[in-house]
Amino acid sequence: MTEKQVITRWIFLCMRKRPDTLVFPNVFIGAYEADILEITKSGYAHEFEVKLSRSDFKTDADKGTKYRHHFKHSLLQEGRHVNTFSYVVPKNMISVEECPEWAGLIYFEHDHFYVIKKARRLCSEKHGDRIKEKCLLSTYYRFHKYFK
Repeated sequence: MTEKQVITRWIFLCMRKRPDTLVFPNVFIGAYEADILEITKSGYAHEFEVKLSRSDFKTDADKGTKYRHHFKHSLLQEGRHVNTFSYVVPKNMISVEECPEWAGLIYFEHDHFYVIKKARRLCSEKHGDRIKEKCLLSTYYRFHKYFK
């Protein structure tokens, strides 16, 4: 399964189970991109990072752009951009022990997702309200560009 297929299946799952939740694929939060960003009706932001290989998972902590002298994982641990963060990986690709203590772990297999480790709340501030408008605008421009 490709990353795009996993993201699409997650969006359909959210539409069925949590219709009040806004779901944005591949949006930028600050200086880094989130594979999936969910914003709940109450304003909490949840990020889901899709990893399809062990090597991609292992290099995730060190890769990416420095944002004001902090790497993505440092910002996540401090709860700067989202309220929770989870990895979405193929079933049994990584173990709970390999997953950072502050991150959740979700396995996928075909059309099913299994929460293996619940994501820890990184902060209680409602980030969703702050980034919702930006994400909606980004989606609008992407949609508009698609039909040009």
